[in-house]
Amino acid sequence: MIDALGDSLTDVNTLIVHDCDDVLIRRGAFSGVRLVNLLKIDGIANLEIQPYAFDGIVESPRQLIIQNSKLREILSNSFTGISNVDHFWWRNVSVKRVEKVAFAGITHVNYLYFRDATLNHVENGAFGEEMGCF
Repeated sequence: MIDALGDSLTDVNTLIVHDCDDVLIRRGAFSGVRLVNLLKIDGIANLEIQPYAFDGIVESPRQLIIQNSKLREILSNSFTGISNVDHFWWRNVSVKRVEKVAFAGITHVNYLYFRDATLNHVENGAFGEEMGCF
C-alpha cells in the first residue's frame, strides 16, 4: 500500500514499484511530495489507484510509466493533481473499465501513450476535454 508518502518523503528523484501481487495507491498518497524525474509502476498483478491519489502532489514526475500491470478499473479523478508531465506511458496493461473523468484534473501532459494495452470498457468522458483534461 502506498499511503501518505509526504509524511516521510518530500523530495524524491525516482520512485519505482515493481513485481508485486497487489498495490493500492490511496487517496492523497503523494500529497506534499516533490517527485522530480520518474514514477514507474511495473509488473503489478492487481493495481488499484484510488480517486485523488495524486491530489496535493508538490511536483509531478517528468515521466509516469505504468507497465506490465493489471487494473480492474481506473476510477474517476484517479490522477487529479498531476501536471507538467512530459510522458505518461501505459504499456502492456490490462484495464477492465475506465470511468468517466478518470483523467480529469490532469494538466500539461505532453504525451499520453498506450501501447499493447487492453481497455475493455471506456466510459464517455473518460478523457473528455470538457472535464479539463489535457
